[in-house]
Amino acid sequence: MPSSETIDALLLRLQHATNATEAQHVTREIWQRWMHHDDPKVRLLMQQGVGAMERKDFTEAEHRFSVAIAQDPSYAEAWNKRATVRCLQGTLAASVRDIEETLTREPRHFGALSGLGTIRQAILDHRGALAAFERVLEIHPHAEGAAERVEALRDLL
Repeated sequence: MPSSETIDALLLRLQHATNATEAQHVTREIWQRWMHHDDPKVRLLMQQGVGAMERKDFTEAEHRFSVAIAQDPSYAEAWNKRATVRCLQGTLAASVRDIEETLTREPRHFGALSGLGTIRQAILDHRGALAAFERVLEIHPHAEGAAERVEALRDLL
């Protein structure tokens, strides 16, 4: 797994990115580091899970990510990917539980926070959605669509 110093440095660069292009580059680096795992078995499970997601085989994807979690429960990205699959399957409560597990392991996971905001917005928890998207912007000021969602939620509230 990536060192916290590497992620820390990248997240700092992300916060200080001066334009969207720079932010996109740093964002890609962060996702690559979050996806990396030292254990080749876990890396393979993650690759298989992502492939299954791309094929829309959500049952298989969920299984692969669950096995990755069983192999290394501290691996935040496995929890995040399973949260995404569960959201796509419509099992929102299970997705939120996995997002919470992700954020316990990596509180700055802007992807998980964005997913949480999306789910909270879908279930009409506008204050919860606003809090999640505001947190996304604290971490990733150039996050696509987050500023617009914050503005719309503030107007709504």
